[in-house]
Amino acid sequence: MTIIAAALAVYACTMERAFEARSQTIGASEIGRCARQLYYAKNEGDPARGARRNPDHADQWRGAAARGTIFERHFWGPALHAAYGDRLLFAGEQQQTFVQGFLSATPDGLLVGLADDALAYLGVASLGGDRSILLECKSVHPNTRLAEPKLAHAYQLQVGLGLIRARTTHRPEFALLSYTNASDWADTREFAIERDAAVFAVARARALKILTATFAEALPPEGQTAGGKECGWCPFSHACLGAPRPSIPESKQATVTVGE
Repeated sequence: MTIIAAALAVYACTMERAFEARSQTIGASEIGRCARQLYYAKNEGDPARGARRNPDHADQWRGAAARGTIFERHFWGPALHAAYGDRLLFAGEQQQTFVQGFLSATPDGLLVGLADDALAYLGVASLGGDRSILLECKSVHPNTRLAEPKLAHAYQLQVGLGLIRARTTHRPEFALLSYTNASDWADTREFAIERDAAVFAVARARALKILTATFAEALPPEGQTAGGKECGWCPFSHACLGAPRPSIPESKQATVTVGE
């Protein structure tokens, strides 16, 4: 056993956040994953619906996720509290999980009481709604190139916008997604995401379908049909595909850490 790496791995496990209702719902950051993978994960341990994990699978802590947690807790959150005070809601110690049906979301924050042109620098002429905006914090690898928001993150924020409107009195029409360079925290890119009620409706229907399915084969193996990348790290690929996981070459394109 190594001295430093082992200590880091053990400590990282103590930092993991426990989200409410995650076994009974599908979270905003999960909803875009393979439907069958989600079914297996949510039913793990169930004698009828569950499935064994791959015998060669070993859970490992993810340094990128730990990095994002530290950045959000100890820099991003305090910075926004210092700048906006009581206008920053549902952030830090006040972070909340919002649930409707089989769908849930734990946003990083909500800014209220803003000027109607607060996002004019991103091309948004008017905030509309009650002039509040949903916030989401991401840290990214230095080599990540982002001309637009990652699709999974945009989907995550559509769920967050829908659930904030459904479960609170706030009426945000936009979310603000920020990506901060992990090696240079002064390098932050921001994107405005406009609410789309149709996307939220699709997410609700998708969560319902996955969590009320009576057997895995009722759901498509989306990871496989999308090219197999997800199958390469899915712990249930043997149960799903009936064969060892395919050898998936590592993508040459930089990836972004997905967190909630």
